[in-house]
Amino acid sequence: MVALTPSPSPFATLLRRSKFATFDPRIAQVFTTHGGDAHRGNWGLKRPIALRRRGAHITVKAIDTSAQQTEWNSGENQAKFALRYGELNIEPKRFDTHQHFDSEFAPGEAPGVKLPPLTANPLKLRPSQFRTYLEQLRAKRPAFIEYVRKMGVTKPMHQLRPSHDLHARFILDETVKASGSLESRAMDRSIHKSGGLIYSRPSLLQTYLTTKPQPGRILMDAIKYHGRQEDGYIVGFAGMTSILWKSNAVGNIKRMKWGGVPDPENGVAHFRMMPPRLVGLPKVVGRRQGLKGMELISQVHNVPPGADMRRSNGHLPGSMNYVAAPPAPQGKKGGRHAAPMNFSTEPYQTQRYKPSPGVQGVLNTVADIISRGAST
Repeated sequence: MVALTPSPSPFATLLRRSKFATFDPRIAQVFTTHGGDAHRGNWGLKRPIALRRRGAHITVKAIDTSAQQTEWNSGENQAKFALRYGELNIEPKRFDTHQHFDSEFAPGEAPGVKLPPLTANPLKLRPSQFRTYLEQLRAKRPAFIEYVRKMGVTKPMHQLRPSHDLHARFILDETVKASGSLESRAMDRSIHKSGGLIYSRPSLLQTYLTTKPQPGRILMDAIKYHGRQEDGYIVGFAGMTSILWKSNAVGNIKRMKWGGVPDPENGVAHFRMMPPRLVGLPKVVGRRQGLKGMELISQVHNVPPGADMRRSNGHLPGSMNYVAAPPAPQGKKGGRHAAPMNFSTEPYQTQRYKPSPGVQGVLNTVADIISRGAST
C-alpha cells in the first residue's frame, strides 16, 4: 500500500512563496511590489508598510523589532542605478580579483602553489575565528607528519627550509578532500566578473549597435582626475560623474555656466560611455554596504549631432527592418560604413584601390594566364 503524502496547507504554500521566507538580515536585498499590493502597502512582509506607491523599492533591515516594527529604508538609488547601467549595455573592466575583491579567502601563500578559494587566509580572520583555525590545525598534526613522510622527507621538522611549501600543499589536499565529500556543506566562493553589475558580455560593436547616445551635462573643468595630469571635463551622465578628456572631445562643446538666466540646455551634450573600470565591489553579505561600497571609474566621449545616423542601415541589427533594408547605393565614392566606430564630423568616403606599377604588372600577367586557359 502506497502511503499518501498530505498536501501542504494554503498557509505553508503562501509562506514558501512570500518574500518573508527568503529574507535574511545578513544579505542585502532590494524589494519591490506591484499592482493592488502596492496600493495596500503589502510587500510580502509580516505587516504592511507606509510606502504605497507602484514601482517603489526598499531595503529591509529587520522584519520585526522589539517595538514590533519593520525597519526599512529606500532602495530607489540602487534599483535605478542598476536599470540605468543596464541600458548602457557595456561591460566594465576590473582589476585582479584577489587583489581588490577578496576578503577572508586566500588565493595562495607559497610560490607555485595555488590554493582553492575555500582555503582560509589567517591574516583576514577575526581573533575568535583564528583560534578555531589553530585548533583545527593542531588536530591535523599527526596527519601532516604522515603526509611529510609520504613525500619522502626524513628530516625533522625544525631542520626543513623555512621556504618549504609542504604545509600549503597539505592544506590544499585537506581542503579538496573536505569540500569534495558528500557530507561537506562548504560553499565555494565564486565572484562574478562584474559583481552582478551586468550579466551579459557585449562587445564594443554590440554596445554601439544596440544603444544610442544619451544626453549628459558638462558640469565643470577637471585638471587632475585619478592621478592623470590632463585637461578634461566632469560630466554628469547616467547617474554618475564621468570624465571627458578634452583630447577626446569632438566639435564645439561648452561646459555648464553656473548662474545667470536658467537654461535647460546649459552644458548639455550627447555622450557614449567607454568601458568603465570597476575598482571596488560592495559587500552584500554580513556587512551590507550597498552602492556606497562600489567604486566605478568611468569615461565618456561626446557624439556630435547626426554622427550616429551615418550608418547605411540604421535599423536594429537582426530585426526585420534591418534584414529587409535595401543595400547601400554604390556610386563613384562608394557606400558608407555599416557601423562607423569613430565620430569624425567629416563625411565618410571610400577610395578606390590603386595598385603600384609592379603589382599591376603581376595582376595583368595573372589575368592573361586565366584568359588563355579559358580560351583553350
